[in-house]
Amino acid sequence: MIQRIQTLYLFVVSALMAVTLFVPLAWFAGDAGEFRLCAFALREVGGQAVQPTLYMGVLLAVACALPLVTLFLFRRRLLQFRLCVAEAVLLVGAAVMEGVYYFLSWRVFSGLTFHLQGVYVSIALPVVCLVFVWLAARAICTTSCSSALPTASVEGRFSPFRTGSFPRTGVFFARPVLFRYKKGGRNFVPK
Repeated sequence: MIQRIQTLYLFVVSALMAVTLFVPLAWFAGDAGEFRLCAFALREVGGQAVQPTLYMGVLLAVACALPLVTLFLFRRRLLQFRLCVAEAVLLVGAAVMEGVYYFLSWRVFSGLTFHLQGVYVSIALPVVCLVFVWLAARAICTTSCSSALPTASVEGRFSPFRTGSFPRTGVFFARPVLFRYKKGGRNFVPK
């Protein structure tokens, strides 16, 4: 589990999403005071919640927990790959939800005569995590695809493809074998 590269990628995703959960995402300042958009609420600087953002917080929490669950499913690589795809969907949803709540918070303060707004780096972390999830899914697919295929013997009896090359070009080709039949109690692919 520890020696695989996808474990590192999934751990990075989980750590970055934990940062997104606990660090403010954006700030707004106006006549009414200064406010920060966090994962679970739009808060004043003192910490009092002004507007709840519970849906975004739950989505970010699930996007933080799913890579940790995926880490421990290292023996079931197909399920691990599917959970990586689900994590990618969650991260896209989290990025969209952050944009929606940023827009809604901006709308509240845009009516004031004086207002400023800004974003922190943590608002872009779901997009960074999306890259790491893609790398993890790619590594999982690489290891699972290579171990799921049957090993080819010297004669090519267990290979799903017959291989060769075109004469004088060196271009490699593979064509699928359409049938198999038993000969002498073993699977046999005709040459």
